Amino acid sequence: MKRFTLRSLPFFLLGLLLIFFLISCSKNETQPTIDVTNLWETAPLGQPMNIPTDKQWESKTFSAAEMNLFASLDTVNLSGTVMPLKVTGPGIKDPSTPSMVYPNPFSKFFNITFAFDSSFAGNVIIKLVIVDQSLHPVLKQAVRLSTNSGRTQFRFWPDLPAGNFRLYYTLSAQSNPHFHKSWGNIKNVL
Repeated sequence: MKRFTLRSLPFFLLGLLLIFFLISCSKNETQPTIDVTNLWETAPLGQPMNIPTDKQWESKTFSAAEMNLFASLDTVNLSGTVMPLKVTGPGIKDPSTPSMVYPNPFSKFFNITFAFDSSFAGNVIIKLVIVDQSLHPVLKQAVRLSTNSGRTQFRFWPDLPAGNFRLYYTLSAQSNPHFHKSWGNIKNVL
């Protein structure tokens, strides 16, 4: 049996360092990955071109990780905002259609139209977070929307590179922050 000597100490330490390096490199990063490629394609005036069955743009319950995306936007002043009785989509022929981005894919800007109960007039806050496929935020913004006769439209000019992303949004009011939550995939074609 070989004895451990001071001469073998550097090789022993080098071996430990190598083992530590290999272990640290093999750690599996548990970053969430989402599929941002499935799009609800819409024409420039909002007509659906295809409607996948994955329930994008419908009312959602967000996970803790998804809600955490909005943490930096939760300091937005909600005073003077009011929660409507209901939220429906932009469809005039079919008011149950969810609110979705149009056009999608887009170049330079996109729109979102919201329909609330027909008598609703007031302000709500939309909080938007656009993320990449690793759920890393690439853009965040909060905007006060003014609503009259139950409808409002928001045009957004995001500074994004070309590519696929996911848009998370919530609607907030003073009495109920994040009263409506949804997400959908978007594509910027520049």
